[in-house]
Amino acid sequence: MSGRLWCCLWLFFPWLVWSATGSWHEQLQNTDRIKTVDFAEFQLRLHSFEQRKSSMSPADLAYLNFLLAYAELYLGDPDAALQRLVPLSRQQPESALAFRARALMLNSYLISQQYLEAFTQLELLLQQLPMVTQTAAREQGLLVIALAYLHAGQPELAIEYASQLEAEPVSATSLCKAKQQKAQAYLQTGQFAAQRQYLDSAVQFCLKHKEWLFAGMLKISQANSLVQQGQYQQALSLLLNYQQKVTDLAFPRLLADFDLALAEVYFGLEQPELARQAAQRVLQISRLADKDQSKASAWLVLYRLARQQGQYQQALEYHEAYLRAFTSLMQHQRQQQQAYYNAQLNVEAKQRQIESLDKDNRLLKAEQSSMQHQAAYTQVLILLLSLFVLGLSLWLYRLYRSRSALKQQTEIDPATGISNKSHFSQQARALLEKAEQKQQELALIRLELTALQQIQQQQGTQAADQLLAQAVQACRNFLRNQDLLGRVGPFEFALLLPGTDPDKAMMLAEICRDAVLPILSPLLPEQQALVSGGVSLSRWSGYHLTCLVDDAEQAMLHARKSGQQLALYSPDLQTSSGQ
Repeated sequence: MSGRLWCCLWLFFPWLVWSATGSWHEQLQNTDRIKTVDFAEFQLRLHSFEQRKSSMSPADLAYLNFLLAYAELYLGDPDAALQRLVPLSRQQPESALAFRARALMLNSYLISQQYLEAFTQLELLLQQLPMVTQTAAREQGLLVIALAYLHAGQPELAIEYASQLEAEPVSATSLCKAKQQKAQAYLQTGQFAAQRQYLDSAVQFCLKHKEWLFAGMLKISQANSLVQQGQYQQALSLLLNYQQKVTDLAFPRLLADFDLALAEVYFGLEQPELARQAAQRVLQISRLADKDQSKASAWLVLYRLARQQGQYQQALEYHEAYLRAFTSLMQHQRQQQQAYYNAQLNVEAKQRQIESLDKDNRLLKAEQSSMQHQAAYTQVLILLLSLFVLGLSLWLYRLYRSRSALKQQTEIDPATGISNKSHFSQQARALLEKAEQKQQELALIRLELTALQQIQQQQGTQAADQLLAQAVQACRNFLRNQDLLGRVGPFEFALLLPGTDPDKAMMLAEICRDAVLPILSPLLPEQQALVSGGVSLSRWSGYHLTCLVDDAEQAMLHARKSGQQLALYSPDLQTSSGQ
């Protein structure tokens, strides 16, 4: 036998031994287990299976197609993955493999930004999850459900399903994913600092099992929490100790979040050049979309640096880039949340339709069995019943319309379409009570369009109200779903912002002011103080609405006296006003 033949046999002998051992199903299961550990070996095995699939049973072929779909999704081709997964989800729909296919479909829809399809799939998974007993299927389903809730802006539900996964006997990789998802959800809800002990243990767990990617994500979350508390030196030490591992992983999402955290730390440590370099590295990652959160935040860091150093032209350019990225990001998040609620409504409507059809079928069968000899009487009875249902529906509809109209009159300001003062106060107190229970930071912005008083005198109340409505709509575009907006005076409106620190509150106040000025300035170009505003925070004013409103008004009066348009309330401001 030639040397070349011996060499080939030596190279392929381990593979031949592996492929010859165990049934097709066992081989596919072993391959399934290594897909997140050794993707190169995973691909090699799939290629061998495809060449020999003629000897597989239909069930094994379905399993192979599922694994091929996973590989296509991992390589960035969700459309090709969906072409395999949709037929799999319809074959034996109650099987564990069909459930896993639907879970992977949800992931594919999220990656391809088909959010309505994604959240429709989410509702189906939630219905089927209680019946699923296979460990791999439950593991995959719980992970994808938690991920989908993060995309939908529902962090509490993401925490619930990630915690459920932690309580089940799953792999270390899945546990690390679950812990990382919980950390991301804690950041969204503002509970990250309160969960530090849990997060420290999560990092140690992922490091112990060599899950470097998820450990890196958790460390970045820890650093961001330290930055929020002003502990910049500790955050820097934490990041630098893990920097080489992040560089070796070369995962774009991880690199972007890591450099953004570095930029925030260096800005807090007053090292502008290092902060600028880190922010620019984020912008140079080509795989990030313009609507990416990291890109928007990097533009904001560059804007703050330029403004701090007096480079106002550069600061303006950075601010415009930030506004474009921020607006795109907000629109993207709004689309995700709208798709989530639309999917819920669609599923509920289908369930009601099915229940209604089932109820009608049962009623018809009962009538047919008990009144076979009374056809005429049955027809009259059905007609009367239909008329009754129609009359009841009309009555309920009119009642609903009258209640809706009454609610509109008592809660909504007719000129602007936002909450009136009493309704805003009612909502604000409920939100303040919830924020106080969670010890969540909260800010109140109070804006007064001082120019409207002159416009009202010159052109009438209707013209002033129209301009106020335009100003409210301009600011409304920058708010989140959980923020409150209400009219609190003839020319004033207020914004209540949970989970907002001083920098973000002042930035949003400036954005609103900049959005409102183009509406008013053409009418009163000679007027200097077209808009004035004040910002108050729960850290200084407490969680009482009256104190927040009064302190915001005091800041606004201070801004007018000092020739500014905006001011942030603080104890120092109160002392200077008293003097």
